[in-house]
Order: sequence, then C-alpha cells, then structure tokens
Amino acid sequence: MSYFPAVVHGAIIANPDAIRNIYAAYMERFMADLGPDFSSEPEEHIRLAFASVMAYDLKPYGNCTVIDLSQMLASPVWDCDNYVAVTWHLFNRLVPQPTTRFMAVGWDHGPFGNHAQIIAEKAGYGSLLADPTIGLVQRGFGFNWIASGKPCSAAGRKEFLWRPDPALRSFRDKVVGALVEGEYRPSQLLYIFDSLEKFGSPPPMTTWPTPALIYR
Repeated sequence: MSYFPAVVHGAIIANPDAIRNIYAAYMERFMADLGPDFSSEPEEHIRLAFASVMAYDLKPYGNCTVIDLSQMLASPVWDCDNYVAVTWHLFNRLVPQPTTRFMAVGWDHGPFGNHAQIIAEKAGYGSLLADPTIGLVQRGFGFNWIASGKPCSAAGRKEFLWRPDPALRSFRDKVVGALVEGEYRPSQLLYIFDSLEKFGSPPPMTTWPTPALIYR
C-alpha cells in the first residue's frame, strides 16, 4: 500500500509546490514512522527523506529518458535518474536555501550496476543517503564512508518499499546488501553532481574523468 493516498499524488503532479503543505500535514506521522534513530537528524535531512519517499511513491520504475520536471510528472514510469531529479526538485521547494551539502551520486559496476542515489552531508550534524528508486533512507554514513567500502549498520535505515515488483525487490536486496556488507568501491563512482542544473544538463559522459568510466 502506498505511503501517500492518490489525492496527494495528484496534488504533487498537478503542482509540485504542494509539497510544502503536504509536508506540514504529514511531518508528525513521518517522524514517527522514521523512528527514534532519526530524532537527532537535521531538519533539512528529514525534509530530504520526505521528498525522496514522495518521489518513490509517485511512479513505478521503468524506462524514462526525459529530465524536464513537467515531462517527468507526465511520464507513467521513472528510472533512477528521474527519481533523484524529482526528489531534488521537491527538496528545493521544501528547503529553498539549504545549508547541507546535497549530491547526486552515480555508480556503475559493483553489486547493483548502474544506479543513482542522493547523499546529504552537514558538517557536525551527520549524513543521509536517500535512494528514492526503492524508497530507502539511511542516516549516519557519508560519501567517504560508503565509497570506501565500510559497512552501514541497520540502525538508522528505514524503508518505504511497497510495490510488489519482483525485479525491484531483487534490486533492493542488492542495494541493501551493498550497504550492509560494505560492497561499494571508489572504482564504482560514475559521477557526483552538486547542483540540480549540473545533474539535469551534464557534459558528455565521455568527458567525465571518473573511476567507473576508466574501469569500463
């Protein structure tokens, strides 16, 4: 069962700015569902988690090549890049001037292949990984920790996966397994973009001086 009702989905698709009022209405329930491990997480990270769960909830997984927000909202399915982009658009509406470092991180090879996730880091306050493709949020571990192949404990991990798609659930198992077992590697890094503009209009991939391209 979806986390949000269809009327909320419709409101976001019709007007993404509605995320502000929806967050205000759901904040108390969402914090309760995240649980006590998230009680000390910065407010910006909570809002990011909320935006990522909303993005996951809106559309099923599938092949989608558009990146413009209105075109994505009109598409019947999204892939991992779309989930990240929509999360970023919603987060920007919830936090117009963030103080946390927000990064779209792309991976290739490794246990789950090509994939995009979000990592937020706020100096002195901790880190949050959001994977809106599978409705997962993981607090407590930043980019350096994850990319260096260190394991991430279950404490601070919350999942909102509800779709029964067997392929998506199998993919979820690979992502969670990589976090638990510390299976990420620097050689899997495909890109890091620190702005929505760069993520939406990147330079040609062949120009990226990243490990995952070198290791292809």
